[in-house]
Amino acid sequence: MLSGRWCRASRAVLGWTQDDLAARARVSKGTIVAFEKEDRFPTVCTIRQVQQTFEDSGIAYQVVGAVVVGMQIRIRTWA
Repeated sequence: MLSGRWCRASRAVLGWTQDDLAARARVSKGTIVAFEKEDRFPTVCTIRQVQQTFEDSGIAYQVVGAVVVGMQIRIRTWA
């Protein structure tokens, strides 16, 4: 499952602001801010929604058990 640190790293790779991610994932900016600071943890459903948003944008996560341990960018080619 995505952590606040991986969320922040994923945003940085994509060049997104917290506002960008909140809009794309359809969650509040406050949720993103608190999650990245690890002050508060959103529901599992919200974390999955954020993770899916990243995955739909080209981030692939390496997961061991239920924990994200790495990520990579999928390069899209246009034919």
